[in-house]
Amino acid sequence: MADEGARPQVLGRGECRHRRGSRGGPRLPHGEPRDRPPCVVAQDRDLCGTRVDRGSPPRRGHQRGDQSDVRPGTGPRRGLPARLRRRAPRPGPHGRVLGQAPQRGAVRLARGARPGHGRGRPPHPRARSGAGGSAGVKGRHRHPGSAGFAAIVAALLIVVAVAVAVRALTGGSPAESDANGALPKAPGGSVATGSPSAAPTKEHQPKRGKLLIHGTGDVSLDPSYIPAFRTQGYGWAWSGLSGLFQRDDLTVINLECPATDVVDPESKQFVFRCDPASLPVARRFGVEVANQANNHTYDQGPDGLLDSLQRIRRAGIAPVGAGTDQSRALRAATFDLRGWRVAVVGIDEVLDPTYMVAGPDRPGTAAGHDFDLALRAVRQAAERADIVVAMIHWGVELDTQPRAYQVEEAHRMIDAGADVIFGGHSHRLQPLDTYRGRPIFYSLGNFVWPHLSEEGSTTGIAEVRVTPKGRFTARLLPAYVISDGHPVLR
Repeated sequence: MADEGARPQVLGRGECRHRRGSRGGPRLPHGEPRDRPPCVVAQDRDLCGTRVDRGSPPRRGHQRGDQSDVRPGTGPRRGLPARLRRRAPRPGPHGRVLGQAPQRGAVRLARGARPGHGRGRPPHPRARSGAGGSAGVKGRHRHPGSAGFAAIVAALLIVVAVAVAVRALTGGSPAESDANGALPKAPGGSVATGSPSAAPTKEHQPKRGKLLIHGTGDVSLDPSYIPAFRTQGYGWAWSGLSGLFQRDDLTVINLECPATDVVDPESKQFVFRCDPASLPVARRFGVEVANQANNHTYDQGPDGLLDSLQRIRRAGIAPVGAGTDQSRALRAATFDLRGWRVAVVGIDEVLDPTYMVAGPDRPGTAAGHDFDLALRAVRQAAERADIVVAMIHWGVELDTQPRAYQVEEAHRMIDAGADVIFGGHSHRLQPLDTYRGRPIFYSLGNFVWPHLSEEGSTTGIAEVRVTPKGRFTARLLPAYVISDGHPVLR
């Protein structure tokens, strides 16, 4: 651990200038603003044309979950012949009845967002093989007669007999795969150097497997801000997660501080400085990407920022969202995982101080208030990768709903090629939304953070699953900062 004697006193979170106005008002200990009534800009069920899953809507007592919400007819009931009666729905995947709404907490994709339904985005526009969805069955289900069924069985028996004979003659054996048809889990992704790499050709396209990605909110590894690290160690930050990040394919965090020994605090009320010794511990617990596109990365000046980027890389973690110049700050980190190429970009819209944004020959964070630069970074990443994850620092502190401009920007990023959006800065958990079948986590709140309030300690972990055919499902795993620097799954 770095020498604490040379470290300035850290009082807590700083007052950060943001894009849409000033905040002010009374603050809690350590600098966090006191709670105020949330600025409600959209309804829970409808965010500017997109839906948020709150579970299945209540239905009338006479209806099943798979029936439409209509009143029953008033005419006399007439029986139907047995051959025309609809069978009772059978349990589908995960024990759910086919046709019912998804389980509470999962993303409900709008009907228009699914392949083959209206204007929805395809399962994966950059998937070069196996991305198409199968057409649905139309009309009443028909059951083959006994003669047709016998013919089908006879044909299947002939095919099996031929296959057995061929195998006996050639001595071959089918290729082995795991029970889910997925490739074995890769021990880790290969971080790209930033230079464009050739995309695999269709003939050499690797087999794709299931993908599991996690994202978190704000992480502080500053022992002056969270003294528990001095007695508990930095494993305290991750020990309440039951090894969740060690079992996935990719974990992205927002590192809300420069991890450096450089002491050059900016002229602001509150500054952070994380201990570089905390980074290898985070890597051992499964963290692969640290976003530095936030309003505290520049707290120890340009030298502290550059040193932080080097320290993060040495720990085996990929930094994104900051760099020696704007081009490098916008550059994505790429990983080859289970046959997928995944790119992660970081974008910072909250500047404190305002000159912390990177320039042509000046180190800093990515994009700033130039959203066209952010879109350019997303497009460039989409050209090189199959899946693009964007982590963006935006919005207003203490908001529990996204502002209208955030919804618009999220949609524009997805239109530009982003597949997953992890947001932050409000220090409050905000709704999970979808647009064109892609998940948007507007704010993931606090994560490794002091326990300052009930609202600020209520948080979650973003979980995104991708099928081999490029379909996305997402949910929030409930979590809680039970004590300073110690989030636990609930």
